[in-house]
Amino acid sequence: MRARRGRLAAVAQHAALVLFGVLAALLLLEVGLRAAGAVLRSVGRRDAVPVEAGDRVVLCVGDSHTYGAPLPREGAYPYQLQERLARLSPDVRWKVINRGVPGLNSSQVAALLEGWLRSGRPRIVVVWIGANDWGNRVEPAELRSGGGGCGWRAV
Repeated sequence: MRARRGRLAAVAQHAALVLFGVLAALLLLEVGLRAAGAVLRSVGRRDAVPVEAGDRVVLCVGDSHTYGAPLPREGAYPYQLQERLARLSPDVRWKVINRGVPGLNSSQVAALLEGWLRSGRPRIVVVWIGANDWGNRVEPAELRSGGGGCGWRAV
């Protein structure tokens, strides 16, 4: 009986250590992604596509899926869309602008969208957003004031 309790205690202790390790890894991942998002927001957008008169502009907005994290620039769907449009319509000058920002939620993208529409004057807007809505509750006003995106919050 005593040996059985000892084995159960050892299994429980092992399970607790594994659970602690998983939770610690998730916490580190969350902190890393928030830090990366804050850095990317302060540095600017991923691509600097100059728009000229006569260009047909496609604006891609969203979170890290649009940005293409953790892929190289060429792996992001806006870059691939630019390449595809150039092949399909070589006589048209398409400019695809990647405004994906890792860590943004849909309300933050909506708050920034008006300015992006004014600055890029796109003919087409592609939106891929929503993955961060469950965990990122930073409101757009906090984002505009520079306080959002990298702090802890009460849920």
